[in-house]
Amino acid sequence: MNSNFQVLAMMLNAVYWHEAANHPELREQPQVDTVEQWNFINLQPFAHTMYLHLVPFQILNRQSINDTAYSAAYKATGPRQVLMHHAPGGDKVPFAYPPLDPTPYLKGLAKPPAANEAGWKDTVVVNPFEVVRLIVPFGAKATANLLFGNSFTGRFMWHCHMLNHEDNDMMLPFDVLL
Repeated sequence: MNSNFQVLAMMLNAVYWHEAANHPELREQPQVDTVEQWNFINLQPFAHTMYLHLVPFQILNRQSINDTAYSAAYKATGPRQVLMHHAPGGDKVPFAYPPLDPTPYLKGLAKPPAANEAGWKDTVVVNPFEVVRLIVPFGAKATANLLFGNSFTGRFMWHCHMLNHEDNDMMLPFDVLL
């Protein structure tokens, strides 16, 4: 935000789209035919609908996070120099990349997915001050009983599926590698 509290950009992992597009060290790089756990961490007071292109996923669980403590610890990792010209908000962001592991900042017990969240998904609502853990297979040989029969490599993206958020840079590319 600027000094008048106007939103300049809504980023994922404190990274701008154009930075990640041009700097592979600022984007996720899963190996084809492997399974990863991804954590969507929402430190904002409103929900985000997160969407992964290419791959379906399963929701492992949800858990509350101490957003104040996590934000303070994450901010202590920065600031990070922005790797692009003319970035909204200036040439630095307050956090380093990658984000911190949320585990030490979690509150309460993890909750399994609700009945409507069982099975394969491509979109998940991440509530305010919450971590949603996903199990993500990046290819047909990643695990048994997948709904897709092919494995793909290349660049894809993940983003908030709310139009005004994705239009304000709340999206990042990821590369599925051999």
